[in-house]
Amino acid sequence: MNNCERQKKFYDKNKSTCVRMKILQQIERKGSIPTKSSVEKYSITFTEIMRNYETYLKTNEVCNKTVLKLGKRMQEVLCT
Repeated sequence: MNNCERQKKFYDKNKSTCVRMKILQQIERKGSIPTKSSVEKYSITFTEIMRNYETYLKTNEVCNKTVLKLGKRMQEVLCT
């Protein structure tokens, strides 16, 4: 079994965990903000989002649009 087959087998067994990790990586690398449904489905906490977003801000230029989007999504998640 080659490495690609092993990775696929792991992904198939742990799909939810892999998707959750990918969402957190996208916050850290791209500054993308997950949707309310993703936050609920994969049990992503506010603390995890902020910790990864702070890492993004340390390495990238701050964009007002992204900060406003973050505030809006956090309000959606926390107020329901």
